[in-house]
Amino acid sequence: MLAAAERLPGRKRYHPASASRLGGEVMKLVRVLIQAAVLAMPFQLGAQELTANFESSATWRCVEDNAKKQPQIAIGPYGTDGSRGARVAYRGFDRGSERVHFQCALPKPGPEYTLEYSIRFDRDFQFVKGGKLPGLGPDLPMTGGHGIKADRWSVRPMFLTRGGLDAYVYHQDQPKGTGDPIIAKGFLFQKDRYYHIAVYVKVNSSPDARDGTVRLYVDNQPVAERSDLRYRAVSGNSALVAKFIFSTFHGGESPEWAPRDQAGKFTTVYADFDNFVAYPGEPRLGSK
Repeated sequence: MLAAAERLPGRKRYHPASASRLGGEVMKLVRVLIQAAVLAMPFQLGAQELTANFESSATWRCVEDNAKKQPQIAIGPYGTDGSRGARVAYRGFDRGSERVHFQCALPKPGPEYTLEYSIRFDRDFQFVKGGKLPGLGPDLPMTGGHGIKADRWSVRPMFLTRGGLDAYVYHQDQPKGTGDPIIAKGFLFQKDRYYHIAVYVKVNSSPDARDGTVRLYVDNQPVAERSDLRYRAVSGNSALVAKFIFSTFHGGESPEWAPRDQAGKFTTVYADFDNFVAYPGEPRLGSK
């Protein structure tokens, strides 16, 4: 009977070697599927943190690749402890200093994110009337004094006269067309030393809720906070935290924001950046 059954059309004889090969192919397929799942779910499986430290260990290639394309940015021994970092040239002109600007998408839009980085203002840096620093925004960040739209907002730190600091926020209920400053009271940057900045943003829980948060830290200490913001007036991923905004310049939109030399002519000043990190959730405070 067995012999007859083995001769039935479509019936294959069982071979242990064939089963072993089949099992091996199944395991290969399982491994491929697991790898695909890891790539598709960076938040769940540990690839949550993006880093750009201008060293070989960096995982945030968008930041480093874009920095290298900017004519005002030089990559060299400008980082913390003499490591590689990014030196930005702030070239004075009739609207402050030339804009240094690019954006990078975060791995996945989310309701809350933290951005961290290190910054050092050169010993000859001029704060003048102030200027913008890198921050966070949605898929289409709102900047440039263009008012506000339902799914557009942004949060960028801003250096101020004499080295002050604020969080410069575009939100749905801002009192005027430009950003709304949230001052870090009592804080002043000193030149020629590195500081560690952390920017925490949590969007409002629903379009009508005024419970969005911004919190600004310097060297692990909170220096400015507000928790009644309405960043977005719509639901959906487009209004969640989705973009890193590398945006730094003096301004403002007029000549009095510009750095100048002793003769009163526009001049160039410098600041250094290192150790960019972005991840979902609140700041992971520790020694920096």
